[in-house]
Amino acid sequence: MIAFVRGILHSLEEDNVVVDCGQIGYRVFVPTITITHQQGQEIFLHTYQHVKEDGITLYGFIEKKQLDVFKKCITVSGIGPKSGLGIINQLSITEILTGIQSEDYTIFTKVSGIGKKTAQRLVLELKDKFKEETLIQTTQKASSTGASNVVNQALEGLIGLGYKRNEVEQIVKNMANSGAADVSEIIKLVLKEKGLGGR
Repeated sequence: MIAFVRGILHSLEEDNVVVDCGQIGYRVFVPTITITHQQGQEIFLHTYQHVKEDGITLYGFIEKKQLDVFKKCITVSGIGPKSGLGIINQLSITEILTGIQSEDYTIFTKVSGIGKKTAQRLVLELKDKFKEETLIQTTQKASSTGASNVVNQALEGLIGLGYKRNEVEQIVKNMANSGAADVSEIIKLVLKEKGLGGR
C-alpha cells in the first residue's frame, strides 16, 4: 500500500500529475483545483491506492482531511474513485460536511456522474459517519471561543478592581478551563482566593 508520494512535480494534466521520485515517475490522479505547485517544485501527496484486475491507480491529495473524506465517499454504493475525486475537486470540505449534515443532497448533484439517487444515498449513508467529527469540531470551536470571552471579561473586571493582569490572569484561565463559565462567579472566586476586595 502506497501511503504517500513525495517528489518533484514533473507534469500537471487535466486530472492527474506525474511526480518524479528519482528513478520512478508516479502518475497520481488528483483534484487539480487544489494543486498550486509549479512544474519543478517539490510536492507531497497523501495517496489512496486503488487496485483492480486491470491495474493499480493512485489518487492523491494535498491535505490529509481530503483523503479521509474521499475514502468515506467511495464507501457509498455507486460512487467510485473518479466520482469521489470529482466531489473533492468541485466542493470544499466545509461544503461537503455541511451538505451531509443538513441533508442537502442537491449540492452533490453538481458533481459530474452523480445523479439525484446517488446523492441522496451518499447523504443518508455518510450522515452518521461524519456526525461525530462535525460535532467535535463545532464543540471545540464554540468551547474555545466561549472560554476566551469569559477569561477576557473576567480579567477586565478584576483590572477595574485594581488587580494587575499578571497577578490574576493564570488564576482566571485555570478557573475557566475547569468549568467556570460565569464571569461574576470567576471574579468572586478570584477575590476570595486573593483575600477579598480590590487593591
